[in-house]
Amino acid sequence: MEMVLNRNHTMHTTLGHTIQFKRNVPTYIPPILRSQAIAIGAVPADGSDPDVLQDEVQANAAPADPFERVEAVRKAIESIVRRNERLDFTAAGIPTVAAVSQAAGWKVQAREIAHEWQARGERALEADLNKDS
Repeated sequence: MEMVLNRNHTMHTTLGHTIQFKRNVPTYIPPILRSQAIAIGAVPADGSDPDVLQDEVQANAAPADPFERVEAVRKAIESIVRRNERLDFTAAGIPTVAAVSQAAGWKVQAREIAHEWQARGERALEADLNKDS
């Protein structure tokens, strides 16, 4: 996004970026620095509203509802099991964090995977016991 500032200014960030603004000249600002540019008074060159919160919203955010989150992890694990790629599993046979996170579309915690993997084993065992009865 290009932004303009009403004065000449050089913005230095703690992320190692330095951006030089010329008075009223559109300057490209990387997405990670937009909130800092707005903080010094820069505005979007197209005149739109500089909504900082809108830039911080992630498209692939994890579900907020715990039940939806567990269901999403369950679906991701099942898709990995169906795919059955060797590198998607640890030496213990549990799906890796990277594989489940990629399948889910957001960062999944290792404890969530372990919990759901154990629940999956318990459901399979219960189904086998019920089948034999």
